[in-house]
Amino acid sequence: MLGAGPRGPGGRGTLPGVRATGRGPRPLRRPRRVGRLPRHPRRRGRAVGRRRRGRRAQPAGRRPWRAPRPGGRRLRRGAPAAACCRGRPARRPPGRARAAAHRRHPRGPAGQHGRVHRAARPRLRVPLVRRAASGLVAVLLAAGVAAVPTAVSAAPVADLCTVDESRGAVPADFVVDACVDSGAITLRNSLAIPVTVQAHGDIGAAERRVTADEDTAAAVRRLSELLVLAPGDVVRWPRGEGPGELVVGVAGPAPAVPVVGALQPLRARLAAKPDAAERALAALSTDVGAAVAARAACIAGRSAIERVACDLRAADGIGQAVAARVPDAAARAVVDTVLDRGRWSEWSGAVDEMRAALGGAVTLVQEPVVPPPPPPPAPEPAPAPVPAPRAPAPAPQAPAPQVPAPAPAPAAPAPAPAAPAPAPLPLPVPVPVVPKVDPRAELERWLRELAEQARRDWEAARERFEERGHRGGWGG
Repeated sequence: MLGAGPRGPGGRGTLPGVRATGRGPRPLRRPRRVGRLPRHPRRRGRAVGRRRRGRRAQPAGRRPWRAPRPGGRRLRRGAPAAACCRGRPARRPPGRARAAAHRRHPRGPAGQHGRVHRAARPRLRVPLVRRAASGLVAVLLAAGVAAVPTAVSAAPVADLCTVDESRGAVPADFVVDACVDSGAITLRNSLAIPVTVQAHGDIGAAERRVTADEDTAAAVRRLSELLVLAPGDVVRWPRGEGPGELVVGVAGPAPAVPVVGALQPLRARLAAKPDAAERALAALSTDVGAAVAARAACIAGRSAIERVACDLRAADGIGQAVAARVPDAAARAVVDTVLDRGRWSEWSGAVDEMRAALGGAVTLVQEPVVPPPPPPPAPEPAPAPVPAPRAPAPAPQAPAPQVPAPAPAPAAPAPAPAAPAPAPLPLPVPVPVVPKVDPRAELERWLRELAEQARRDWEAARERFEERGHRGGWGG
């Protein structure tokens, strides 16, 4: 059946099954039926999706092929570009194309089809901080719990000295071995951790008797400016006569002690000379221990993000300490040791371990020497006896006047001679009473007389001066 328009090229009439174009009639293409869609890479042998019209089955892993629009040209694979298209750009069949982002498998190769998966939560990574495995953390925690030293009770140890507790006794729960004799105090560190000892009062300078030979002990003694007793050290202090005391404490920053043990294998790489290497190890351990202690105080009661910030600050402080104190040749090995969060937690727990070890008495008191009682005071000398005043000599008696004897009477017969009358006894002369003189009152009287005489002399001199009419004063 013919159409209404003219036939032939350029005409607008069409034949059945022919579509009019600007270049002439071109037969229409029938859409082909779709075979099977590509299969899921993890579901072998099972088709995924549904059949659609207008699409062809493609091998797994390739993008579906779209038919070119009318007027386009296709170029077979391997054919030269000039074989068709008359100078226009050729359209090659698409090769292995990349699937859409929401259709790609998150872990599969680009181009695999699959179900829509939600994007995985990004994992926050901390630079230069290694994550310890769960098994290693469990082993470290178990070792830390098993290594917690228990409190040791120390009574007076007889093998250190001859015990003399007259000026103070050793407490039964003292944390280290101690002995007190008449002239000194001796301590021995019987714990598994180093301790410091401070002397106060009338106690002499410390004298080391036994020193541990371990390399770690030599570095630990440099952690503090105080006297440090490593495990096994024996020190003696002379005693004075006054009061005093010895106080036992934690050696340096608590986290620095386990850091010294962790860095001990690298001590020879920190400096050429042993003494310089010990100083560098002690200084580095002190800085790392301070950063670890600050991190432990920072993460208490914080969220996960805030803990990560605390870890970053600790890593920054430790990195600065390593850069300042460690040579470049040993920096990598030191960083691998100190930038481990599992070890940070272990080192932070050293504070609790040391406090548990120092759970007993930490002060040893020295009593002063009791002075002997003073001698009794000497008795006061008795006052000298006052000599009795001499009695005045009796005054000579005046001779009685001689009375002329009367004329003798006529002689009478002489009577018998009478006994002579006794002479009268002289009257007792009273002893003169010497008035008691008070020396103090006599001195005061004498001073008053002198003052009165001086006043009278002064008045007389002034009167004479005024009589002369001198008006210019005493110096005129």
